[in-house]
Amino acid sequence: MTPAVTGPSGTVTHRELADRVAAAARGLAPGVRFAVCEPDPLDTIVAVLAADRAGATAVVVDAAWSPAQRRRALSTSGVTGTAPSPSTSATPFWVGFTSGSAGTPRPIARTSASWTSSYPLVSERTGIRAGRTVGIPGPLASSLFLFGTLHALWAGAHVVAPGRWDPAAMDGLDAVHCVPTMLADLLDLPTPPPVAVCGGAALPTPVRDRARSRGVRIADYYGATELSFVAWGTPDGRLEPLPDVEVEVRSGEIWVRGPYLSLGYAADVDGPLRWDGAGFATVGDLGTLHDGTLRVLGRGDGTIMCGGTPVLPQDVEHVLLDLPSVRDAVVVGTPHDRLGAVVTAVIEPVAAPPTSPHPSLLASLRAATRERLAAPQRPRHWYVMPSLPRTGAGKVARTAVAEAVRTGTLAARRLR
Repeated sequence: MTPAVTGPSGTVTHRELADRVAAAARGLAPGVRFAVCEPDPLDTIVAVLAADRAGATAVVVDAAWSPAQRRRALSTSGVTGTAPSPSTSATPFWVGFTSGSAGTPRPIARTSASWTSSYPLVSERTGIRAGRTVGIPGPLASSLFLFGTLHALWAGAHVVAPGRWDPAAMDGLDAVHCVPTMLADLLDLPTPPPVAVCGGAALPTPVRDRARSRGVRIADYYGATELSFVAWGTPDGRLEPLPDVEVEVRSGEIWVRGPYLSLGYAADVDGPLRWDGAGFATVGDLGTLHDGTLRVLGRGDGTIMCGGTPVLPQDVEHVLLDLPSVRDAVVVGTPHDRLGAVVTAVIEPVAAPPTSPHPSLLASLRAATRERLAAPQRPRHWYVMPSLPRTGAGKVARTAVAEAVRTGTLAARRLR
Protein backbone atom coordinates (compact mmCIF):
# COMPACT_ATOMS: atom_id res chain seq x y z
CA MET A 1 0.00 0.00 0.00
CA THR A 2 1.22 3.51 -0.83
CA PRO A 3 2.11 5.59 2.24
CA ALA A 4 0.35 8.95 2.54
CA VAL A 5 1.45 10.48 5.84
CA THR A 6 4.20 9.68 8.31
CA GLY A 7 3.98 11.55 11.60
CA PRO A 8 4.47 11.15 15.35
CA SER A 9 1.83 8.40 15.53
CA GLY A 10 3.19 6.35 12.63
CA THR A 11 2.36 5.95 8.95
CA VAL A 12 -1.01 5.70 7.19
CA THR A 13 -1.60 4.76 3.57
CA HIS A 14 -3.62 6.79 1.09
CA ARG A 15 -6.48 4.27 1.45
CA GLU A 16 -6.38 4.46 5.26
CA LEU A 17 -6.30 8.25 5.09
CA ALA A 18 -9.30 8.30 2.75
CA ASP A 19 -11.23 6.05 5.14
CA ARG A 20 -10.44 8.30 8.11
CA VAL A 21 -11.48 11.40 6.19
CA ALA A 22 -14.75 9.78 5.10
CA ALA A 23 -15.55 8.76 8.68
CA ALA A 24 -14.80 12.23 10.01
CA ALA A 25 -16.85 13.90 7.27
CA ARG A 26 -19.91 11.86 8.20
CA GLY A 27 -19.91 13.64 11.55
CA LEU A 28 -19.93 17.13 10.03
CA ALA A 29 -22.93 19.09 8.81
CA PRO A 30 -22.59 21.47 5.84
CA GLY A 31 -21.74 24.96 7.00
CA VAL A 32 -20.44 23.97 10.43
CA ARG A 33 -17.32 25.87 11.53
CA PHE A 34 -15.25 23.90 14.04
CA ALA A 35 -11.93 24.33 15.81
CA VAL A 36 -8.91 22.13 15.11
CA CYS A 37 -6.06 22.28 17.63
CA GLU A 38 -4.09 19.06 17.29
CA PRO A 39 -0.38 18.47 17.99
CA ASP A 40 -0.32 15.48 15.61
CA PRO A 41 -0.28 16.67 11.97
CA LEU A 42 -2.27 13.61 10.87
CA ASP A 43 -5.25 14.67 12.98
CA THR A 44 -5.15 18.15 11.44
CA ILE A 45 -4.94 16.70 7.92
CA VAL A 46 -7.96 14.47 8.52
CA ALA A 47 -9.99 17.35 9.96
CA VAL A 48 -9.22 19.75 7.11
CA LEU A 49 -9.91 17.20 4.36
CA ALA A 50 -13.11 16.14 6.12
CA ALA A 51 -14.25 19.76 6.26
CA ASP A 52 -13.66 20.11 2.53
CA ARG A 53 -15.59 16.92 1.81
CA ALA A 54 -18.53 17.86 4.05
CA GLY A 55 -18.82 21.51 3.03
CA ALA A 56 -17.75 22.58 6.52
CA THR A 57 -14.97 24.90 7.70
CA ALA A 58 -11.94 23.81 9.72
CA VAL A 59 -10.59 26.61 11.92
CA VAL A 60 -6.97 25.55 12.43
CA VAL A 61 -5.35 26.83 15.62
CA ASP A 62 -1.69 26.38 16.52
CA ALA A 63 -1.39 23.77 19.28
CA ALA A 64 1.70 25.60 20.54
CA TRP A 65 -0.31 28.69 21.47
CA SER A 66 -1.12 29.36 25.10
CA PRO A 67 -4.73 28.75 26.25
CA ALA A 68 -5.28 32.52 26.36
CA GLN A 69 -4.07 32.93 22.78
CA ARG A 70 -6.35 30.12 21.60
CA ARG A 71 -9.34 31.67 23.34
CA ARG A 72 -8.69 35.07 21.76
CA ALA A 73 -8.21 33.55 18.31
CA LEU A 74 -11.36 31.46 18.46
CA SER A 75 -13.40 34.37 19.77
CA THR A 76 -12.94 36.09 16.39
CA SER A 77 -13.22 33.09 14.09
CA GLY A 78 -16.93 32.32 14.17
CA VAL A 79 -16.59 28.78 15.54
CA THR A 80 -20.10 27.47 16.08
CA GLY A 81 -20.11 23.71 16.52
CA THR A 82 -23.48 23.67 14.74
CA ALA A 83 -24.56 24.04 11.14
CA PRO A 84 -25.88 27.58 10.59
CA SER A 85 -26.51 27.36 6.85
CA PRO A 86 -26.02 25.17 3.78
CA SER A 87 -22.65 25.16 2.03
CA THR A 88 -22.18 27.35 -1.02
CA SER A 89 -19.39 27.69 -3.57
CA ALA A 90 -18.02 30.56 -1.47
CA THR A 91 -18.05 28.59 1.78
CA PRO A 92 -14.53 28.46 3.21
CA PHE A 93 -13.13 25.01 3.92
CA TRP A 94 -10.35 26.50 6.04
CA VAL A 95 -9.82 29.42 8.38
CA GLY A 96 -6.24 30.10 9.43
CA PHE A 97 -4.62 32.92 11.34
CA THR A 98 -2.08 35.67 10.92
CA SER A 99 -0.74 37.97 13.65
CA GLY A 100 -3.29 40.35 15.12
CA SER A 101 -3.74 43.26 17.51
CA ALA A 102 -3.24 42.66 21.21
CA GLY A 103 -1.72 39.32 20.27
CA THR A 104 -5.06 38.14 18.85
CA PRO A 105 -4.42 36.51 15.46
CA ARG A 106 -6.55 37.58 12.51
CA PRO A 107 -8.71 34.84 10.96
CA ILE A 108 -8.29 34.41 7.19
CA ALA A 109 -10.95 32.44 5.28
CA ARG A 110 -10.21 30.50 2.12
CA THR A 111 -12.18 28.32 -0.29
CA SER A 112 -10.85 24.96 -1.37
CA ALA A 113 -10.70 26.07 -5.01
CA SER A 114 -8.39 28.99 -4.16
CA TRP A 115 -5.73 26.38 -3.37
CA THR A 116 -6.64 23.41 -5.55
CA SER A 117 -6.69 25.53 -8.72
CA SER A 118 -2.95 26.11 -8.25
CA TYR A 119 -2.06 22.46 -7.64
CA PRO A 120 -1.19 21.53 -11.26
CA LEU A 121 1.06 24.57 -11.57
CA VAL A 122 2.81 23.80 -8.29
CA SER A 123 3.40 20.20 -9.41
CA GLU A 124 4.89 21.48 -12.65
CA ARG A 125 7.19 23.94 -10.88
CA THR A 126 8.31 21.60 -8.07
CA GLY A 127 8.27 18.13 -9.61
CA ILE A 128 6.21 16.82 -6.68
CA ARG A 129 4.20 13.81 -7.87
CA ALA A 130 3.11 10.31 -6.87
CA GLY A 131 5.87 8.27 -5.28
CA ARG A 132 7.85 11.28 -4.03
CA THR A 133 8.48 11.92 -0.33
CA VAL A 134 7.78 15.50 0.78
CA GLY A 135 8.95 16.95 4.07
CA ILE A 136 6.73 19.29 6.08
CA PRO A 137 8.95 20.52 8.94
CA GLY A 138 6.63 23.22 10.31
CA PRO A 139 3.22 23.46 12.00
CA LEU A 140 0.10 22.89 9.92
CA ALA A 141 -1.42 25.97 11.56
CA SER A 142 0.78 27.81 9.04
CA SER A 143 -0.82 28.13 5.61
CA LEU A 144 2.60 27.59 4.01
CA PHE A 145 2.97 24.12 5.52
CA LEU A 146 -0.71 23.16 5.30
CA PHE A 147 -0.79 24.04 1.60
CA GLY A 148 2.37 22.00 1.00
CA THR A 149 0.79 19.04 2.78
CA LEU A 150 -2.52 19.12 0.92
CA HIS A 151 -0.86 19.62 -2.46
CA ALA A 152 1.51 16.68 -1.87
CA LEU A 153 -1.39 14.40 -0.92
CA TRP A 154 -3.35 15.54 -3.99
CA ALA A 155 -0.33 14.62 -6.10
CA GLY A 156 -0.16 11.14 -4.55
CA ALA A 157 3.08 11.84 -2.70
CA HIS A 158 4.14 10.67 0.76
CA VAL A 159 4.13 13.45 3.38
CA VAL A 160 6.62 13.30 6.24
CA ALA A 161 5.39 15.63 9.00
CA PRO A 162 7.14 15.11 12.36
CA GLY A 163 5.01 17.74 14.08
CA ARG A 164 8.04 19.64 15.34
CA TRP A 165 11.21 21.14 13.91
CA ASP A 166 13.42 18.09 13.35
CA PRO A 167 15.91 18.63 10.51
CA ALA A 168 17.11 15.02 10.67
CA ALA A 169 13.61 13.82 9.71
CA MET A 170 14.03 15.63 6.38
CA ASP A 171 17.29 13.84 5.47
CA GLY A 172 17.07 11.90 2.23
CA LEU A 173 13.56 13.04 1.25
CA ASP A 174 12.74 14.09 -2.31
CA ALA A 175 11.42 17.58 -1.52
CA VAL A 176 10.73 19.88 1.40
CA HIS A 177 8.54 22.93 2.05
CA CYS A 178 10.40 25.42 4.22
CA VAL A 179 11.24 29.02 5.06
CA PRO A 180 14.76 30.39 4.47
CA THR A 181 15.91 29.92 8.07
CA MET A 182 14.96 26.24 7.91
CA LEU A 183 16.69 25.80 4.57
CA ALA A 184 19.95 27.06 6.04
CA ASP A 185 19.85 24.20 8.57
CA LEU A 186 18.63 21.60 6.08
CA LEU A 187 21.67 22.26 3.92
CA ASP A 188 23.80 20.82 6.75
CA LEU A 189 22.14 17.40 6.38
CA PRO A 190 24.16 14.53 4.89
CA THR A 191 21.56 14.21 2.10
CA PRO A 192 19.42 17.35 1.88
CA PRO A 193 16.23 17.11 -0.18
CA PRO A 194 17.10 17.90 -3.82
CA VAL A 195 14.08 20.24 -4.13
CA ALA A 196 13.33 22.99 -1.60
CA VAL A 197 10.03 24.84 -2.00
CA CYS A 198 10.87 28.00 -0.11
CA GLY A 199 8.57 30.88 0.89
CA GLY A 200 7.68 33.14 3.77
CA ALA A 201 10.55 35.59 3.27
CA ALA A 202 13.17 36.59 0.72
CA LEU A 203 15.88 33.98 0.28
CA PRO A 204 19.32 35.39 1.16
CA THR A 205 21.85 35.09 -1.65
CA PRO A 206 24.39 33.16 0.48
CA VAL A 207 21.75 30.51 1.25
CA ARG A 208 20.77 30.30 -2.43
CA ASP A 209 24.42 29.91 -3.44
CA ARG A 210 25.01 27.25 -0.80
CA ALA A 211 21.93 25.34 -1.94
CA ARG A 212 23.24 25.38 -5.48
CA SER A 213 26.62 24.07 -4.32
CA ARG A 214 24.89 21.15 -2.60
CA GLY A 215 22.78 20.30 -5.63
CA VAL A 216 19.51 21.56 -4.14
CA ARG A 217 17.08 23.14 -6.61
CA ILE A 218 15.24 26.11 -5.12
CA ALA A 219 11.58 26.57 -5.97
CA ASP A 220 10.94 29.91 -4.29
CA TYR A 221 7.97 32.21 -4.57
CA TYR A 222 6.36 35.38 -3.29
CA GLY A 223 2.93 35.32 -1.70
CA ALA A 224 1.01 35.89 1.52
CA THR A 225 -1.55 34.04 3.61
CA GLU A 226 -4.20 36.44 2.31
CA LEU A 227 -3.08 36.27 -1.33
CA SER A 228 -1.53 32.80 -1.76
CA PHE A 229 0.87 32.54 -4.71
CA VAL A 230 1.67 35.74 -6.58
CA ALA A 231 5.04 35.23 -8.28
CA TRP A 232 7.47 32.36 -8.78
CA GLY A 233 11.25 32.51 -8.61
CA THR A 234 13.41 31.97 -11.68
CA PRO A 235 16.78 30.14 -11.66
CA ASP A 236 18.59 33.48 -11.72
CA GLY A 237 16.77 34.72 -8.61
CA ARG A 238 14.09 36.93 -10.21
CA LEU A 239 10.36 36.81 -9.46
CA GLU A 240 7.83 36.48 -12.28
CA PRO A 241 4.05 36.80 -11.71
CA LEU A 242 2.22 33.52 -12.22
CA PRO A 243 0.30 33.13 -15.50
CA ASP A 244 -3.16 33.40 -13.91
CA VAL A 245 -2.25 36.29 -11.61
CA GLU A 246 -2.51 39.96 -12.52
CA VAL A 247 -0.05 42.21 -10.71
CA GLU A 248 -0.12 46.00 -10.64
CA VAL A 249 2.14 48.33 -8.69
CA ARG A 250 0.24 51.43 -7.60
CA SER A 251 2.14 54.20 -5.86
CA GLY A 252 4.76 51.63 -4.97
CA GLU A 253 2.26 49.13 -3.53
CA ILE A 254 1.77 45.61 -4.96
CA TRP A 255 -1.85 44.85 -5.91
CA VAL A 256 -2.95 41.38 -7.04
CA ARG A 257 -5.96 39.83 -8.78
CA GLY A 258 -6.40 36.16 -9.57
CA PRO A 259 -7.97 32.82 -8.65
CA TYR A 260 -5.81 32.18 -5.59
CA LEU A 261 -6.97 35.06 -3.37
CA SER A 262 -8.56 34.35 0.00
CA LEU A 263 -12.08 35.42 0.89
CA GLY A 264 -10.58 37.93 3.32
CA TYR A 265 -10.82 38.19 7.07
CA ALA A 266 -13.39 35.94 8.71
CA ALA A 267 -14.20 38.61 11.29
CA ASP A 268 -14.38 42.38 11.62
CA VAL A 269 -10.71 42.92 12.46
CA ASP A 270 -8.09 45.43 11.42
CA GLY A 271 -5.40 44.10 9.14
CA PRO A 272 -3.20 44.89 6.16
CA LEU A 273 -5.48 43.23 3.58
CA ARG A 274 -7.36 45.75 1.43
CA TRP A 275 -9.54 45.45 -1.68
CA ASP A 276 -10.17 47.98 -4.45
CA GLY A 277 -13.66 46.95 -5.59
CA ALA A 278 -12.38 45.55 -8.89
CA GLY A 279 -11.08 42.27 -7.51
CA PHE A 280 -7.55 43.47 -6.73
CA ALA A 281 -6.14 43.05 -3.23
CA THR A 282 -3.02 44.15 -1.37
CA VAL A 283 -1.39 43.46 1.97
CA GLY A 284 0.69 46.61 1.75
CA ASP A 285 3.85 45.08 0.34
CA LEU A 286 6.00 47.52 -1.61
CA GLY A 287 7.67 46.66 -4.89
CA THR A 288 8.43 47.38 -8.52
CA LEU A 289 7.35 45.65 -11.72
CA HIS A 290 9.50 46.07 -14.82
CA ASP A 291 9.54 43.89 -17.94
CA GLY A 292 7.69 41.08 -16.19
CA THR A 293 9.99 41.00 -13.17
CA LEU A 294 8.51 41.70 -9.74
CA ARG A 295 10.80 43.02 -7.05
CA VAL A 296 9.45 42.96 -3.49
CA LEU A 297 10.89 45.70 -1.29
CA GLY A 298 9.11 44.93 1.99
CA ARG A 299 6.05 46.04 3.90
CA GLY A 300 4.94 49.64 3.83
CA ASP A 301 3.54 49.26 7.34
CA GLY A 302 6.89 48.43 8.92
CA THR A 303 6.15 44.72 9.20
CA ILE A 304 9.05 42.72 10.64
CA MET A 305 9.68 39.40 8.88
CA CYS A 306 10.97 37.09 11.61
CA GLY A 307 11.89 33.66 10.28
CA GLY A 308 9.23 33.97 7.58
CA THR A 309 6.52 35.12 9.99
CA PRO A 310 5.18 38.68 9.55
CA VAL A 311 5.09 40.64 12.80
CA LEU A 312 3.27 43.97 12.93
CA PRO A 313 4.99 46.37 15.38
CA GLN A 314 1.68 47.83 16.51
CA ASP A 315 0.49 44.38 17.63
CA VAL A 316 3.44 44.04 20.00
CA GLU A 317 3.15 47.66 21.12
CA HIS A 318 -0.52 47.15 21.97
CA VAL A 319 0.40 44.39 24.42
CA LEU A 320 3.21 46.43 25.98
CA LEU A 321 1.02 49.51 26.39
CA ASP A 322 -1.48 47.46 28.38
CA LEU A 323 1.11 47.01 31.12
CA PRO A 324 0.87 49.41 34.09
CA SER A 325 4.65 49.85 34.15
CA VAL A 326 4.82 51.09 30.52
CA ARG A 327 4.00 54.68 29.55
CA ASP A 328 4.93 54.29 25.89
CA ALA A 329 6.72 51.82 23.66
CA VAL A 330 8.04 51.51 20.15
CA VAL A 331 8.85 48.23 18.42
CA VAL A 332 11.26 47.91 15.51
CA GLY A 333 12.99 45.12 13.64
CA THR A 334 16.70 44.50 13.94
CA PRO A 335 18.75 42.27 11.63
CA HIS A 336 19.42 38.66 12.58
CA ASP A 337 21.75 36.29 10.76
CA ARG A 338 19.37 33.32 10.76
CA LEU A 339 15.88 34.74 11.16
CA GLY A 340 16.29 37.77 8.91
CA ALA A 341 15.02 40.10 11.62
CA VAL A 342 13.89 39.96 15.24
CA VAL A 343 11.69 42.19 17.36
CA THR A 344 13.32 44.88 19.49
CA ALA A 345 11.30 46.90 22.01
CA VAL A 346 12.20 50.32 23.38
CA ILE A 347 10.24 51.15 26.53
CA GLU A 348 9.41 54.46 28.20
CA PRO A 349 8.43 53.35 31.71
CA VAL A 350 5.97 55.05 34.03
CA ALA A 351 8.59 55.21 36.78
CA ALA A 352 12.11 56.51 36.25
CA PRO A 353 14.14 53.87 34.43
CA PRO A 354 16.69 51.97 36.47
CA THR A 355 20.27 53.13 36.43
CA SER A 356 21.43 49.53 36.35
CA PRO A 357 20.05 46.26 34.96
CA HIS A 358 16.64 45.66 36.52
CA PRO A 359 15.68 41.96 36.42
CA SER A 360 12.18 42.45 37.85
CA LEU A 361 11.17 44.91 35.10
CA LEU A 362 12.53 42.62 32.41
CA ALA A 363 10.86 39.60 33.99
CA SER A 364 7.46 41.32 33.99
CA LEU A 365 7.83 42.37 30.36
CA ARG A 366 8.83 38.88 29.27
CA ALA A 367 6.01 37.27 31.25
CA ALA A 368 3.41 39.50 29.60
CA THR A 369 4.69 38.84 26.10
CA ARG A 370 4.93 35.08 26.68
CA GLU A 371 1.29 35.04 27.72
CA ARG A 372 -0.11 37.17 24.92
CA LEU A 373 2.21 36.93 21.93
CA ALA A 374 3.38 34.17 19.64
CA ALA A 375 7.09 33.35 19.69
CA PRO A 376 8.08 35.42 16.61
CA GLN A 377 6.29 38.47 18.08
CA ARG A 378 8.16 38.43 21.38
CA PRO A 379 10.97 40.97 21.64
CA ARG A 380 14.47 39.50 21.67
CA HIS A 381 16.07 42.79 22.73
CA TRP A 382 14.77 45.29 25.30
CA TYR A 383 15.79 48.90 25.86
CA VAL A 384 14.49 51.45 28.35
CA MET A 385 14.81 55.24 28.24
CA PRO A 386 13.29 58.14 30.23
CA SER A 387 11.48 59.57 27.20
CA LEU A 388 11.09 58.30 23.67
CA PRO A 389 12.06 60.74 20.88
CA ARG A 390 9.03 62.38 19.32
CA THR A 391 8.05 64.34 16.25
CA GLY A 392 6.75 67.89 16.35
CA ALA A 393 3.24 66.46 16.41
CA GLY A 394 4.07 64.50 19.54
CA LYS A 395 4.18 61.10 17.87
CA VAL A 396 6.99 58.69 18.61
CA ALA A 397 9.73 59.17 16.01
CA ARG A 398 9.72 55.52 14.95
CA THR A 399 12.15 55.97 12.06
CA ALA A 400 14.65 57.78 14.29
CA VAL A 401 14.39 55.06 16.94
CA ALA A 402 14.87 52.31 14.36
CA GLU A 403 17.92 54.03 12.91
CA ALA A 404 19.42 54.63 16.36
CA VAL A 405 18.93 50.98 17.29
CA ARG A 406 20.49 49.90 13.99
CA THR A 407 23.54 52.13 14.38
CA GLY A 408 23.99 51.55 18.11
CA THR A 409 23.46 55.23 18.92
CA LEU A 410 20.24 54.86 20.89
CA ALA A 411 20.47 56.79 24.17
CA ALA A 412 18.87 54.00 26.13
CA ARG A 413 19.83 51.35 28.66
CA ARG A 414 19.60 47.76 27.56
CA LEU A 415 17.71 45.41 29.86
CA ARG A 416 19.37 42.04 30.37
